[in-house]
Amino acid sequence: MRDEDWKTIIALHQYQNLTKAAASLYLTQPTMTKQLARIEQELGTSIVRRSNKGISFTPEGEFLVQQAHKINEIMLETRRGLWQMQGGLSGTLNIGTSSSFARSQLPRLLQDYSAQNAQTKFKVTVMLSSEALEAVQNEKIHVAFVNGDRKHHEKQVLCSCGAAYAIASRPIGKEDLLTMDMIMHNRDSYSRNMLESWWKQNFDQPMPIGIVVQDIDTSLKWVKDGLGYGVMFSNCLNEDEQFYRYPLLEPDGTPMRRNTWAICKKDWADYPLVANFMQFIEDRGVRTVD
Repeated sequence: MRDEDWKTIIALHQYQNLTKAAASLYLTQPTMTKQLARIEQELGTSIVRRSNKGISFTPEGEFLVQQAHKINEIMLETRRGLWQMQGGLSGTLNIGTSSSFARSQLPRLLQDYSAQNAQTKFKVTVMLSSEALEAVQNEKIHVAFVNGDRKHHEKQVLCSCGAAYAIASRPIGKEDLLTMDMIMHNRDSYSRNMLESWWKQNFDQPMPIGIVVQDIDTSLKWVKDGLGYGVMFSNCLNEDEQFYRYPLLEPDGTPMRRNTWAICKKDWADYPLVANFMQFIEDRGVRTVD
């Protein structure tokens, strides 16, 4: 049995659904099905029963779920012991981050940290904020940089705050938001809902989304070329990216803002490799960008 096999069993038991369990582990449903079949063949027993309502666990499967949790805990303690024996700061820190934070603030943060902790290496994966949070909770990564104030029970440190603007290649006012094409890039439900809520408070017609692109860099390129306007938070932009801006304000006249948090799993918060990095972020202070 591989380490990932035990995580597969736990995910299947948690979601009781192959598709949802696969998504939580960043696998496709066919891959998850093949993985389950391999596990059952290796153990010589059926783990789950399939029906139109989803899956249910056999008695053997329920036993394996209990064992999977125990083995996960042992692996966690093993990693912790090894890190402590190695002095704690030598190793690779796995990071998941939103694309906006990855392009604007993460490079400088990692440079500053590396200057003090050269023995720590980094593996960085760009993903949606919701995916990064889930990856931390499922112990796929050590630290996630997540946009927005989200409900969870993990350790978090506020690292950045940005104000919301409509940006364009020419001067832009509120009336232009209705007549120009909005360029929308792929963002998770938190940020999208935040934008939609502001829009409904200010306009009685749908957002004029004219162009949909995959990532923030493509969106900024199209805005720069004058093909429409985008909605961005100031801490997503680099200093050399100059646009005309229209501020998105709350009903009380204050800027609409979005926080970015560094989040790690509570169970990992005292591991030297993770704890030192989180403390560095906390000591560095909040970067508020207007």
